[in-house]
Amino acid sequence: MARKQDRQQRAKTAFEFFKARALAGGKFGVDELGTATGWKPRTAKTHIDKHWKELIRDEGGGIYTVLQEILGIGEDDFLEVARQRQFVFRRYERHTYSAYAQYELLLPLTQEAKLRAALDDLFYTDSLRQRISEIGLPNIAKEIPRHHSETDDAYINRLLDFIGERFGGYSIGQVSGRYRAGDLLARNEAAELLLKHRRYLVDETTAVVRFIVKATGSRINHGRDFNPSAQGLASLPFAGPRELEEVRFLFFRLFLEAVVRTVNEEEVWLIEEYGTQRFLHVLRQVY
Repeated sequence: MARKQDRQQRAKTAFEFFKARALAGGKFGVDELGTATGWKPRTAKTHIDKHWKELIRDEGGGIYTVLQEILGIGEDDFLEVARQRQFVFRRYERHTYSAYAQYELLLPLTQEAKLRAALDDLFYTDSLRQRISEIGLPNIAKEIPRHHSETDDAYINRLLDFIGERFGGYSIGQVSGRYRAGDLLARNEAAELLLKHRRYLVDETTAVVRFIVKATGSRINHGRDFNPSAQGLASLPFAGPRELEEVRFLFFRLFLEAVVRTVNEEEVWLIEEYGTQRFLHVLRQVY
């Protein structure tokens, strides 16, 4: 325990040493770090190379420069890195998709529980297989053609792979609003409704369910380059309408149809952004 505490104390001392050097210009010698922490110069160099290469630049000849990024991290994060070999900062790669579809369902918040249950059910292969069976492979094949001599199982598995690559999840937000519960009335007519204990204006919280579905054929990988000007938007590949049409078909038949029949609302609104087009779909019960 004492040895562990000693290692932690030395790491804390190193953190304070690095911060002070960053504020004072940055450069230091490995022997100076050793003197401050009690590490031998070789041990100090090993710690730098093993844990802090993102924060310390090797200038050669035992001279290092502390980068300003160290001023933006806390002691706990620094000590966590010192305990095990890992990156101080998370690594990301940037991917751009020039084609995608976005759907927003608007439903009363009272239906949120049913809505979540209906949507969550469609993130499991067994439930999706059931929905595919209900729709029928011949009907799906009209929109998503089968390969030559493709078996039913192979076709279903390809559909599941297609769905898995594109439909990753959804988000739910809440907005408060007010709507008219009937025909447009004058104030005195609305007042008569209130006298009969009937409401003219109704306050309601709406659940907004959003799906963002990427067209994987339009993807370009920028690696770790976060400079947007390095790749002009005009030169990005476009997946074309075919993939988005297949995404659209699957969303309406697999997800939307399952949701509206489960929540059993008189009216459901769906905002669709499909490529460069936008639509408002209003689904009303007819029986």
